[in-house]
Amino acid sequence: MTVHTAKTVVLDIANNYGGDWVELRSVDFYLNGELIPIGIEGIRFCGASDYYEDNLPECAFITSLPKVSWSEEAGFATDYAVENIRLVCTFMAHIEFDQIVINNGHYEGYGTIFGVRDVKIYTALVAFDHDSDLVYGEPITDSKLIFDGTFREHVEGDVEDPETLILLGASTDSGPDIPIALAQAFYACTITGTENNLSDLVVPISSFRSRRRSGSPSYLQVVVPGLDRYDDIVLRPSGDVVINMIYSMGAVIISQGEIARVNMGTVNYQKSSQSGSITLSGSKQTTYTSGKTVPLSNVTWSSFNSGTLRVGLAVPDLDLNPGDTVAVGGLSFTAELITTTVSISANGTITSGMEISGL
Repeated sequence: MTVHTAKTVVLDIANNYGGDWVELRSVDFYLNGELIPIGIEGIRFCGASDYYEDNLPECAFITSLPKVSWSEEAGFATDYAVENIRLVCTFMAHIEFDQIVINNGHYEGYGTIFGVRDVKIYTALVAFDHDSDLVYGEPITDSKLIFDGTFREHVEGDVEDPETLILLGASTDSGPDIPIALAQAFYACTITGTENNLSDLVVPISSFRSRRRSGSPSYLQVVVPGLDRYDDIVLRPSGDVVINMIYSMGAVIISQGEIARVNMGTVNYQKSSQSGSITLSGSKQTTYTSGKTVPLSNVTWSSFNSGTLRVGLAVPDLDLNPGDTVAVGGLSFTAELITTTVSISANGTITSGMEISGL
């Protein structure tokens, strides 16, 4: 694992899962599998562009504070800001870590929609001391982007729900970032286990198809090759089925993010004398609130029929969500429905496509 060094850690929080403010229970740092204890005495400055007086910015970083139930100082919360929030922590001494584990926001297991959704995390070798350093999206001196993706929504239960983030790497500590156009896209399927008091389960996939809408049920079907994981899968009937898209070059992860999530629905298997497979299907209603503009390149086809514009991509766009504004070829429209299909052959060859339709 890459060891990161930081005097300051910056979280630029784009949005949440739909609530009237933003909550984040904890941001914990690990080195070689060991939690790095952080108390108020180890923090030089902590601030946010918006926060609630009982849930101060430092409450997300102090490791002794509770991750379950509710109390004052139980995590960080904003005072009704729901997007474009900068959260900053400067430590008394530089810290070194190779993992970040978060627990997203909740209120005794409810109100999980207040949790952080899309976020970027930076490390910086300089100290932050002033409120003027708390402007969302402002350039950061001597900094490095180490995460650009999505925090999963906390499970509906008054339990710890730790998520280990997949941190970004670079070819060398001092070298330039690797352009995403040079990286290879991969896909990973995880079945969450916290809802059934189990660990998360990563399963291989031979194909998946997702249909995502905002404010309406989204659907996902995944085919798992072989029958080896069937018993492990059915032990997690209350879990979520999650697809992550990962860009990497060799062992270096360039970018990653969640592109589909549903509640576990049906689990079926097919078996023949030669082979077998498992099919997972589910749905979940999610409201996307970012409403950002996403310029598209590498469009392979487009059509206009009965007032609906459709465009197709050979490779799914990692940043695009339903409700975003699509900009392509001098036109713009709102993405109402995003359909993604991916097939992975036995030798690892990936065939993919994304169709975006809207008005």
